[in-house]
Amino acid sequence: MEKIEIAMTELKYNKKWIEYKLINKKYVCKEYEKFIKSADKNTEHYRYNSFKKLLKEESFFTDEKIKYYVELAKIDENQVMGISAIIELICCKHLTNEQFANLWNYLPKDNPVLYKVYNRERLLRCLLNTTDLTQEVFSLMLSTDDSVIHLALINRNDLSYNQLFLLFTLGKTKTIRNLAKVSLRRFCKINSCL
Repeated sequence: MEKIEIAMTELKYNKKWIEYKLINKKYVCKEYEKFIKSADKNTEHYRYNSFKKLLKEESFFTDEKIKYYVELAKIDENQVMGISAIIELICCKHLTNEQFANLWNYLPKDNPVLYKVYNRERLLRCLLNTTDLTQEVFSLMLSTDDSVIHLALINRNDLSYNQLFLLFTLGKTKTIRNLAKVSLRRFCKINSCL
């Protein structure tokens, strides 16, 4: 058996990693050398690092490679790690808006955690790309009852008095409600509404 075959088998890489050119033989052999010398014998840690490494490479962000990434995460024998790798991809800021939207087509639809993370990121991207926060968008964001979305809302500088008041009364956490209270005071001071 060749060294690469031993390395792939021991580290439990699916052969598609190399077939899809997401990693190469030299990389796997180096990872295997680390594995042999390390006290960490959890093979999923090495594969997870490979997933994360891809997200740092500019050349990775093609539609085809993104599809392969999700496929490999879905078929990995350690499904907890596979889901974590998919979450890393969903939260990756290097995805274009089109790639992010297409990502939904590749995701397993039966996982509520992935659905929640994807939906949260979709809404955060919406907030980031919205220059004029309409009441409709604000209401949608507020209705999520998600503290991350509420925090992103409270950090905007274009909220109206009514929107700040809603976050003050309906914000998901005490921190968000307190931030809204401070923002309300600042709003009133600037706009002389006290």
